[in-house]
Amino acid sequence: MFIVKVLFTDTAALQAALQNIRSQRQTLGDAPPAIPAALDLLLQEEPRIESTEFAEKPAIAAVYGGFDPQAAAIVEAAFLEAGALQVIQE
Repeated sequence: MFIVKVLFTDTAALQAALQNIRSQRQTLGDAPPAIPAALDLLLQEEPRIESTEFAEKPAIAAVYGGFDPQAAAIVEAAFLEAGALQVIQE
């Protein structure tokens, strides 16, 4: 199982990205079943929030857990498309 750590400038940026992902989820249509399943799993989970730094500036990390490799890749792509500073899979 993979943990996905997503970096943002602040919690407002995290919330905006989650809203963007929710909107994308609604418009998937004929997407392969793995994509909506991964996004549903993401949107159901409450992340653990940690303080961190990115490029020597204050940031936050939203930490999500329990993804298989394919779901982790889908979640990473969704967050990067939604404006995350960086996504780390562990």
